[in-house]
Amino acid sequence: MSKSLYTESIATWSEFKDKFVYIPWGADLQFYPKPSSNPKPEGYILSIGATRRDFKTLVEAAKKSDKQFIICTPQESGLVQSELPPNVVLHEKSFMSFAETFKLYENCLAVAIPLDLPEDYRGTQIGITSLLEAMALGRPVIMTRHPLIDINVEEESIGYWARSKDVNSWGEALNRISSDANQSAAMGQRGRQLCENNYNTARYGKDLYRLITQTPAFKS
Repeated sequence: MSKSLYTESIATWSEFKDKFVYIPWGADLQFYPKPSSNPKPEGYILSIGATRRDFKTLVEAAKKSDKQFIICTPQESGLVQSELPPNVVLHEKSFMSFAETFKLYENCLAVAIPLDLPEDYRGTQIGITSLLEAMALGRPVIMTRHPLIDINVEEESIGYWARSKDVNSWGEALNRISSDANQSAAMGQRGRQLCENNYNTARYGKDLYRLITQTPAFKS
């Protein structure tokens, strides 16, 4: 699912280099509804996720922002609502319906994906599912830069990178995405278009089917 992992795998197991194939992952566009509206200028910043999320850095950046923030996580985040700034709402829920989730996306301005990257992050693409979900639902993103995620949110003009555990970097990215509603809307539209053109499970399935049907075992 990552060009970096693909290259690393070939270097590690060079004798099997002909056995490796790179097939990028994608979103299920039959599941995710096409956006019915653009990001709302008055909307909040939404952060949904569980695995290795750096919510503490996001909260510190939120203290310097005039936007509202909603953090949703099914795990104990280490945050306490009574200790959070007034513009941050915490939802720690063991279950949230997809209808609830889609509604949260519909009313947000942008999606924040703060990651607590381990020192040895090789082999893990934490955050990729949240990124694809935001793209499929037409929302721009602010995300901790992850070397193993191939979608470059800035080069593709679908959002901004922020440096890991850097409150100032997160603050700058939040200000940029909040200052131009038209730009944010265009970023969200480009994210959805990227999913429709390439990052979707239909294309992934076709690539996988083509690979399987070309194997000697299948042909025999």
